[in-house]
Amino acid sequence: MSITARLRDSVRLPGGGALVNGFAFESRGDGPCRALLRDGQELEAYDLHEVFAGERAPAVVFPHPWPGWNHGVHSVSPDGTFAVCSGQCAVRAVGTGGETLWEYRHGCWGPEPGHAHTGDEQEVCRGPEHGSCRISDDGRLVWAHVVAEPEPGGDEDETCWDYACGFVDADTVIASTADSDEDRDRARHWLLDARTLRIRGVVAYPAGPDDSYVRPLGDGTWLTYDDGSETLSRWAGAAPARDGTR
Repeated sequence: MSITARLRDSVRLPGGGALVNGFAFESRGDGPCRALLRDGQELEAYDLHEVFAGERAPAVVFPHPWPGWNHGVHSVSPDGTFAVCSGQCAVRAVGTGGETLWEYRHGCWGPEPGHAHTGDEQEVCRGPEHGSCRISDDGRLVWAHVVAEPEPGGDEDETCWDYACGFVDADTVIASTADSDEDRDRARHWLLDARTLRIRGVVAYPAGPDDSYVRPLGDGTWLTYDDGSETLSRWAGAAPARDGTR
């Protein structure tokens, strides 16, 4: 069975691809859904509801403590007064003016154990490994991943569920399938029953199959991003037709 996707909103948001194929999405139980996007030397936080309502400016901007470091998963406090950034050698909380509120130093994410450093805090060692952090919903605690573990070799022979998935609403899960990053033609998005994980159907987009990653928002909608046009789109499943209607 095919389930038609109905376009709810579409906006141009440069860098928005990180919302669906990266770690830029941050949601909170009673707070806003945010896009945390890097723009040069700054970390910009956008309220997604405001973005889809027409607001193009970020809700709050933080100077990034390590402009040359392009990795890490960062977090912004619920009230937007401070951000916690995951760096290569430290986790640091900063205010909107860039002032350091506190810092936790840790081992370097660089690939060679015990390699030398120059002492310059802006030094960036080679390698893509990075950590992550998350501010609690009350703004009082911070969780941080500061230890790199080697990844075991995986079996890439079989087609399987991709890691991109989540709750569209309390009853519905959206998930994606793909053979590999090199074979996106067979990528699909599927809607599943949240309780049984029974497949309800494949998502049918107006322009055909979408090989984008997917980011559900939990309110009955989900996001996709087109790298070519830099367009962020929000979708909802079309309501099933009533008997006797088309």
